[in-house]
Amino acid sequence: MDINKELVAIQDKNEIQETLILYTVAVDTRNWELLKNIFIKDAKALYGDEKIGMLIKCSSLKEITEMCKNSLNGCGPTQHLFGNFRINLNDTLASSICSAHIGHVGKEPNQNERWDIWAEYQDNWTKTVNGWKIKNRRMLILQEFGDRKKVLSS
Repeated sequence: MDINKELVAIQDKNEIQETLILYTVAVDTRNWELLKNIFIKDAKALYGDEKIGMLIKCSSLKEITEMCKNSLNGCGPTQHLFGNFRINLNDTLASSICSAHIGHVGKEPNQNERWDIWAEYQDNWTKTVNGWKIKNRRMLILQEFGDRKKVLSS
């Protein structure tokens, strides 16, 4: 066992987990500038699923940022809670899966409406000179509760 390799692996996994948490902070506070610290410029992302009538494809950091803005624009407060982090490292590449419970509340006149989802974020990472960043993201919606249309289109 190489203790230095083990320490680097622990640091890398911690950085990836902290970057995933930074994503929740970025979207819940609507601090879109933070997304530059999370995704590479030409990142790809797929949010949702055709089965639920919501599939959003993004081909760059700019598109991911616009999708986040557009999706949450009509919405009131949100809370993204991530857990069950599973991170696999392979030198300068990594993959991760984390579970998410995401709550959305509508704006007036739908401030009493909620849309909650259970989801799974599946990410592929690359280690850059500025740390670990997501190059591919897949967000699967496992279950949704409430009225998405009323909450996201207030």
